[in-house]
Amino acid sequence: MKLSRSDLIALGTSAAVITLSSVLLYLDFTRKIEVKNVRKIGTISFKREVAQRRYLSQVVWEDVEQNIPVYNNDSVRTSDNSEAVIHLNDGTDISIDENSMIQLSSLESGININFNHGSMSANRQGVAGGKELSSINIISNDSTVSINRSNIQLTQLANQELDLTVSDGAAKIKAGNKETIVKQNEKAIISSDRKKAEIVKLHFDLVSPEINKHFLTSDRKSPVNFSWKVDGSYANFRIDVSTDRGFKRSVYSSGTGSSNSLNVKLGEGAYYWRVSANNKQSGAKEFSPIGRFNIIYHEASRLISPEDRQAFKSISGTSDIDFKWSRDTMAEGYTLELSRDSAFSKIEKSVSTTMQNISIASLSLGDYYWRVKSDSRTLSGNASAYSNTGRFSVSQIRELPAPGLIKPSKNSKIDILESISGGIIFSWNAGQEKRNFDVIISHDPEFKKIAGTYRVNTNYKLLGERLNIGRYYWKVKTITETGNIPDSEIFVFDMVSNAGIELFNPKTENFLIETGKSVDVTFQWKSTVKNLKSRIDISRDPKFKSFDSHVHNASDSRKISFSEKGDYYWRVSLLDKDGAAIISSKISQFNLSEKISVASAKKSVIEISSPVRGSRIYIDEKFSGTDSVRKTFEPGRELKISVRAPEFRNYETTLTLKDGQNYTIRAVMIKKKLLGRVKWASPLLSPAAATPVVHKNRIVVVTESGELKILTTDGALLISKKLSEKFESEPAVSGNTIYAVDINGTLYSVSLSSGAVNWKVRTGAPLIFGSKPVLDKGLIYLASGYGIVQCYNLKGKQVWKVELDEGIYSTARIYKDKLIVITDAEKIYALSTKDGDEDWSEKIDGRVARVTPEIYGGLLYFGTDSGQFYAMNPKNGDLVWSFKAQGSVYSTPLIIDGRIYFGTTSGHVYALDSKSGSKIWQKTLNKPVKSSVISAFGLLIVNDANTVYALNTAGGKLQWQQSFESSIATSPVYVSDTVVMGLANGEVVSVRNNLLQTIK
Repeated sequence: MKLSRSDLIALGTSAAVITLSSVLLYLDFTRKIEVKNVRKIGTISFKREVAQRRYLSQVVWEDVEQNIPVYNNDSVRTSDNSEAVIHLNDGTDISIDENSMIQLSSLESGININFNHGSMSANRQGVAGGKELSSINIISNDSTVSINRSNIQLTQLANQELDLTVSDGAAKIKAGNKETIVKQNEKAIISSDRKKAEIVKLHFDLVSPEINKHFLTSDRKSPVNFSWKVDGSYANFRIDVSTDRGFKRSVYSSGTGSSNSLNVKLGEGAYYWRVSANNKQSGAKEFSPIGRFNIIYHEASRLISPEDRQAFKSISGTSDIDFKWSRDTMAEGYTLELSRDSAFSKIEKSVSTTMQNISIASLSLGDYYWRVKSDSRTLSGNASAYSNTGRFSVSQIRELPAPGLIKPSKNSKIDILESISGGIIFSWNAGQEKRNFDVIISHDPEFKKIAGTYRVNTNYKLLGERLNIGRYYWKVKTITETGNIPDSEIFVFDMVSNAGIELFNPKTENFLIETGKSVDVTFQWKSTVKNLKSRIDISRDPKFKSFDSHVHNASDSRKISFSEKGDYYWRVSLLDKDGAAIISSKISQFNLSEKISVASAKKSVIEISSPVRGSRIYIDEKFSGTDSVRKTFEPGRELKISVRAPEFRNYETTLTLKDGQNYTIRAVMIKKKLLGRVKWASPLLSPAAATPVVHKNRIVVVTESGELKILTTDGALLISKKLSEKFESEPAVSGNTIYAVDINGTLYSVSLSSGAVNWKVRTGAPLIFGSKPVLDKGLIYLASGYGIVQCYNLKGKQVWKVELDEGIYSTARIYKDKLIVITDAEKIYALSTKDGDEDWSEKIDGRVARVTPEIYGGLLYFGTDSGQFYAMNPKNGDLVWSFKAQGSVYSTPLIIDGRIYFGTTSGHVYALDSKSGSKIWQKTLNKPVKSSVISAFGLLIVNDANTVYALNTAGGKLQWQQSFESSIATSPVYVSDTVVMGLANGEVVSVRNNLLQTIK
């Protein structure tokens, strides 16, 4: 694609605008990259439920979390049962009640707060002296409320009047052309046209709880002391406590007689309270101003590692220790403290971090006590909470001990299929020093018949080679130039096969065959293992000294022709990728003859077995034996079979015996105790930057700290490699190569098996919002946040480059010879995959971020931040239909059997008809849905901020859900028999669907 000189000038002129708009939108979506050229004026120090912010005139509202920054010209709003507390840099606390909205603008002489609606409070009692910020101006239409060192509450009433209450200090109101001073224990009613203000003297002074008081408690219910003062003569006091300012959701209401104090136990939440009484002179009932307070359930961090009283041994006299603790939801950061005594009278080391883990190098010998302090500004001013105290020791040894073997554990049994699908992990405890090791595996305990020796410089070895069924011995030898380090002890393990192959047909059957002709025999079997080739072996000899083999891709059935009479024996074997047999079934027999011998009233034989030792077998409620039973019965009889074992559910079945038939029943036993929903959790130390990628029994994750992590499907960490400063995009994997683009625009090619960097190239254009490279026909396509679209070959050489006038925040999509990209300027482009030339472009209603457009049935589907969901013709950009959803769509659509599934920030999950766009059903979840919906276990899996849900496809009915303490940072991905996702605390977790423990 060639550009003229005028095109280049225009392109250069718009480059700055493109970059600026890209950065602003990027900030609008994510708070994880530092805001440049925008002044930070405070912090969201506390939020409950859904609170959101947006910058200046941007369209997109962003959910906020604890302790994120607030910038000049930010707007903040809350929804039902929500609230937010903003701690400004000068010490002012701004509290926003539910269903409220404000905008903050920093000026040289103060801060302007544009009050849009709802209710808010401002507390300036914590402003230190000497600050330049002299006043706060709260603006509502033509009225302004100015405060210096005061504590005020401002509420918009149902009739649009403003209720301003001053509990400390004073406030100045400018309404119309008149200025009015409101003093302590007074309130002003500002008219709906904002032209005048009426002062009302307050006769009630709410003393306790203080206005906007935050109570931190570790108890589920806490006592709250309510007290008040009265100016005048009143009787029949009554207190009301509610969870809303209008007192419609009352939680406590009681008369107190003449008493002006009361104690009430309340649980976690935000509360409003007021006092009413009868004026003795007028007899009229009067109300106090409304007080507000918060009860916050707070659980301090819990120490995880080192374990209490753990001993570290070192040959060098110092030791490197890794510390880890649980998350404190109120914490802005953490401080790890080390001391030599349990009272922490002298702090040996104090290290601050925002993570939940840290490493300290070269700790000297001795005993240590450690704890973690959580630093928080949830309350007015700073607040701290301490974890429990742990203890560990560092001691010196003259020589390093032998490695301590961990896995495979002693006398363990490993399924042979594990070595085929994911490999076997050998691991051991190697202490703190870095050394080389030889992992030695033998067929005999004397290590004369070595199966393999493997040298590594880590304390684990992933053995990708297959070990045959049998017994093995293994040990670890330390390789060192100095010292004599003994070998580890010897562990023994067995390679076994838990896989089963059950033969169904033919089983001891006779087949009629005519002379000179052939007969087709259908062989049927069932295997517990899928996706492996199978082989049928057929022999005339029961010992299979010679046999014919038939390799079969399917796993359950095959027809084979026979032309000779006689006895035949057959078995089925499962094959590995090299064609070698992994396991084989038992041998079954059948016969081909000229005449089928018919025997009348032959007796029937039934064999019953259980996989659980000690199982008791009952036939027609009579005990018949343990573990396995073989019985003969008259044909035509109906039998009731029951297999029973402790801690297992009873296996029950019935069958009617036919003449001369043999029956085999293998009971499937299910444990009574259910498994936990979470199958495994793997700590990465840094949160995943985007959705994990699954490829070849590996899970590939890039992190916010610029690391590449490769895990097994069981969550074991195989490779951790620092590549960059930061990732924001999802990697792509093809063959044995990972392709990833960091926040600086560097494209990496990395080996999946070793983690080695094949090559890297600086593209100058970052991928953000979880978008990823697109791989197609030996080419790599990148659509970046700067609006640059590029094509590279698999050796990192650029093929072509196009600069659009808008940033791109979603993954591109290939359709035949077109590359579909959607830009920040609400436009969709189809570019030629050959040279980037534009084929067509169309205007759309809304921006697209995080979403990967989906192609199904020849149409292109995607949603926008305006809530508009599109079906377009990718050939020419023609609109086929559109659907207006509630909330913004940041969810990649899932399309199955003509139905489209996606989520929105309003908390809805939609199912649409792919042909017409008509709504089939919608499901409302608890919080905004920004993740993609995936299909797993025959269900729809989707997550909101903290919870993953399993919905059925028919109507969105909830099947199960699993919540996490930490927020969920990525979309889910289906891995083997679980769903995997990344958490904000740096863990990758997997959840299972089936909680039954089945033994076959």
